[in-house]
Amino acid sequence: MKKILSFILITALLIGALTVIPFYSFAKEKDMSPVSVIGMTGDCSWELDYQGKLTITGPGRMGDYETYYDAPWEKYSPMTTSIEVGHGVTYIGKYAFSSLYNVTNVQLSKSITEIGPYAFRGCTALTGINIYDNITKVGDYAFQYCYALKNVKLSKYLTEIGEGMFDSAGLESINIPESVTAIGNKAFYSCRSLQSVSVPGSVTKIGERAFCNCVRLSSVSIPSSVTNIGERVFEGCKGSVGICLSDAFESEFCPVFYGFDGRVSVRFDDSVTKIKDRFFSGCYTLTYVDISDNITSIGDYAFECCTELSDIYLPDSISYIGEAAFWGTGIREVRVPDGLTELRDSTFADCTALKRVLIPASVERIGYAVFSSGIGGEGEHAIETRTDFIMYGMEGSFADQFAHMYGIPFFPLDKYPPSLYPTESTDWTEESTYLDITLDSSCYIVGDTVTCKAFLHPGLPDKQIDFYYNSYDSDESFYLGSRTTGTDGTCAMYFKADSRVKDVYAVYAEDPWVKSNTVRPVVTDPTSQTESSWYTEESSGTEPPEIIKIGDADGDGTVTVADATRIQQWLVNLIDESMIDLEAAKTTNQPVTIADATRIQLHLAHIIDLEA
Repeated sequence: MKKILSFILITALLIGALTVIPFYSFAKEKDMSPVSVIGMTGDCSWELDYQGKLTITGPGRMGDYETYYDAPWEKYSPMTTSIEVGHGVTYIGKYAFSSLYNVTNVQLSKSITEIGPYAFRGCTALTGINIYDNITKVGDYAFQYCYALKNVKLSKYLTEIGEGMFDSAGLESINIPESVTAIGNKAFYSCRSLQSVSVPGSVTKIGERAFCNCVRLSSVSIPSSVTNIGERVFEGCKGSVGICLSDAFESEFCPVFYGFDGRVSVRFDDSVTKIKDRFFSGCYTLTYVDISDNITSIGDYAFECCTELSDIYLPDSISYIGEAAFWGTGIREVRVPDGLTELRDSTFADCTALKRVLIPASVERIGYAVFSSGIGGEGEHAIETRTDFIMYGMEGSFADQFAHMYGIPFFPLDKYPPSLYPTESTDWTEESTYLDITLDSSCYIVGDTVTCKAFLHPGLPDKQIDFYYNSYDSDESFYLGSRTTGTDGTCAMYFKADSRVKDVYAVYAEDPWVKSNTVRPVVTDPTSQTESSWYTEESSGTEPPEIIKIGDADGDGTVTVADATRIQQWLVNLIDESMIDLEAAKTTNQPVTIADATRIQLHLAHIIDLEA
């Protein structure tokens, strides 16, 4: 009996030893270095050779392990540098290669159809992997903590980016295939090198914190196919996110961007006709919304406290704007849709930056505290004591009566504009009294005198224009002086050059919100003046010196190819100095050369700007 028990025990030990059997080279009896280690994993066999290559051979599925240290090759992780999963293997097991921290290269067989959870977790030296098209599923956290993993090609039949799949990976970009319908929670969590990602139109769901702490992510576009987005998806990011929303979108919008410190722009697809109550409420990162002509209604408190939303266009398709719809936003000016009949209570309340409102004749009622600086304010329609708030509307309209009743500055229009900003494509730019002021693209300088020209659209004469400048050494703006527009709506300001002048702008005196673009004086050799003497009324009021138009070699007032020809003729002595304006021909500070003719031709081809 004892002999039988001894035999059974010895047999069991031998069978167990077959799982991991080291083989030795006997070339030298005293130097027995291992050649390879072999064993079984699930249906497959494995071998680790003396060069550190771990090979898995099929057919069948690899085994699953509860933790990384349960894998039979874990004890050899310091010497393991590469992995090859051979033909016939169909499944890579859970935790199969986890924490093999010296592995730099992985080769997968095209027979594999699935990669299990945590399969390559902690392979910190792995730099790239090709997930072939036969693979349709990759488990959660499969490549978590693969810090060096920069290059990944995903299978075009993959249906989901699993939870934490690339958590803390070294990805710089990722191309998600059209087959993917869902991006799991924390899928790209803390991918701190990730700069760009393409979300295809097949994706319908993005999980919580999917791109959290992707600090270098510059931009992401989310298509209208995405109808469900988790909270804090972009927490810790600072780039820009563009999202297209459909009527099927079911998530709360604001929580998606909790912790996001970037810019959010939104547009709607054709299925959206209504912006729901409080839909964007409290989304302080929302900077732009493209409201299409399909939208007819904006709900109560829809944009409440969207403090970074400074510009918005409301199309005439909108027939309803809810109570406090834009309360507390950063809107600076707004054109109320033509056809709207009522501005409901607190529509633009506490919009402290709002300075210009255009109201159509269709509006017959303005509710409680619509423009107040706080709900209730001091009086039903309080605007406080702000002098920079202007209301525009048709003369004799309800808006006109309302403004005069409550002492609000009102500017009458002869035609209601189709948009806030006139464009050359509309008749509005030619016929109306809607105001706009522009400066020439640069200020001219002759000697130490700078000339800035302003134009008050649409060519209004006898109007006062105030000129200001911004300084390099101060955050304040300084008054230069005033000029009156001529019959063509233009005027000019002249002042002495100074190195402290950063740029210049102009303001229409009757409407401070009508402010021009800023232009930087073209100063080549600014004089050094004291604060009290660099600008004087005498210098600003003098007649403008003759302006030399750079490149106008023939003196006809325009720059054409004839000017380049004139320079070439003068250089080869075909004409004398009486037939060329040498000062205007100089496009640099150097004497006239063939390079000036070339620069004129480049200017005419819009490659360079001679005035810049």
